[in-house]
Amino acid sequence: KAKGFPRSYAGYNNIMKEIMTHGPVSAVMQVYKDFFAYKEGVYTHVTGAYAGLHVVELVGWGTSEDGS
Repeated sequence: KAKGFPRSYAGYNNIMKEIMTHGPVSAVMQVYKDFFAYKEGVYTHVTGAYAGLHVVELVGWGTSEDGS
């Protein structure tokens, strides 16, 4: 359930602060046809036409198993 008005945050430090203060935030990203074949890691457009928008809920952060 959305709380309050939509806000925009510049930089990951501001997003982290918002999550710590108010809880999860929503994020919107543009995806392309290759998104539907993407399996893991950070999605990066490689090929294919624009497919639309994808919305996710950011609930926290961390590192990968290799520490990156």
